[in-house]
Amino acid sequence: SQNQFASWFNVNAVKNDSLYEPLAQEGSVCGVGVNLALVHDPPLHIKSDHYSYINIIDSIEPNTPAEKAGLRTNDIMLEVDGTNLNDGQTLYLPEDVADMTRGPEGSEVVVAVERDGKRVKFVLIREHLDVASSSPLSSPVRKMKPVTP
Repeated sequence: SQNQFASWFNVNAVKNDSLYEPLAQEGSVCGVGVNLALVHDPPLHIKSDHYSYINIIDSIEPNTPAEKAGLRTNDIMLEVDGTNLNDGQTLYLPEDVADMTRGPEGSEVVVAVERDGKRVKFVLIREHLDVASSSPLSSPVRKMKPVTP
């Protein structure tokens, strides 16, 4: 019966669980406003002996620190606060890089990108961002895939 279910399933215990946290934070992030994508370098249609993965800026939210500073779509993310994203050792996923760019409101984050073969450095001040629910970065739930029993 429903009462048996209620007795062992404590909603408040789930709410206080750290895994529940990202869902509660949806729509409220302090960051710079970039949406990232992981791509092959060189692209797979180009024959190469070695392919690596790079994070590029897929889109930039309007009126955000990233837009004001002059970051552009297709800039290649090289570094965040001194962490080399292309060290050949670690694969940084867009979620990892996004986490690095987040932090306390008003704090500084230094981002280096490659644009037209040149390294360009930006100092951004993190702002409180209202992430629209349509934005792919806003919902941790998007990682869930249907499981076939």
